[in-house]
Amino acid sequence: MLAFVALLHPVVSALSGHVSGGTHAAPLRVRVYKLQQDAQGPLPITKQDLYRDLAGAMSCGLNVSHTTCSSSGDFSLDVHAGHQYAVFAWSDENGDGQLDLGAQEPVGWYADGSNWMTPVKADATSLKLRVAAAAPFPADPLETDHGRLHRVAKIPTLSVQGSAGERGYAHGFLLGRQVLDFFRFFTLEETTPNIEVYEKSIVPFISATSGWHSYASEYLEEVDALIAGMRASPSLNGSMNVPELGRDFAQVDLL
Repeated sequence: MLAFVALLHPVVSALSGHVSGGTHAAPLRVRVYKLQQDAQGPLPITKQDLYRDLAGAMSCGLNVSHTTCSSSGDFSLDVHAGHQYAVFAWSDENGDGQLDLGAQEPVGWYADGSNWMTPVKADATSLKLRVAAAAPFPADPLETDHGRLHRVAKIPTLSVQGSAGERGYAHGFLLGRQVLDFFRFFTLEETTPNIEVYEKSIVPFISATSGWHSYASEYLEEVDALIAGMRASPSLNGSMNVPELGRDFAQVDLL
């Protein structure tokens, strides 16, 4: 009888934490997804799964609960004890209650560095999420020595000329933020299993000093100049920090 009652009234626990990022006026929304399990543990879900679900294109049945954060960014959600969950958040910039990918609304999810969407237990507290989005290309043309960023048939186009060093510097100066965003939101999120694999396996293999690859001197000259251009780029305001790695963007990351 007690077991039957437990089935009717599952034990409720709470997931809580804090979300930061986005613009000051936009509400921060949080969704928690219960993960299915097999013999090895919880089955991960991807960013694409969540995007399709939030856009109404997939009826996955994973959504458990959602909330709008308090003005401080704090959240607490009731979930069923004994399960594991993924926690996803976004900044609702246009206030329509939906995730708008076309408007590049900032998104984020809980991850501890070993997995991009880290499963958490039902009673997890003090979870920290930060929403972020790639910067759009500037609307107006930009120019520097040996380079110009403009639009051709409405497509952002970079034109550079000169030596390898001059081309690289112009590239980094005009597109510093876009280079860093591409690394963070595509290279790390989409093509790398996790931070540990990137730092311990990929970085040593790609490094110019590892001996695994022989890079032409002119190529490295352009790469290093691009990094120097990024450091001077107004789009980065002097910060080359990669939050996911806890360090600055470096030559090996560009390689």
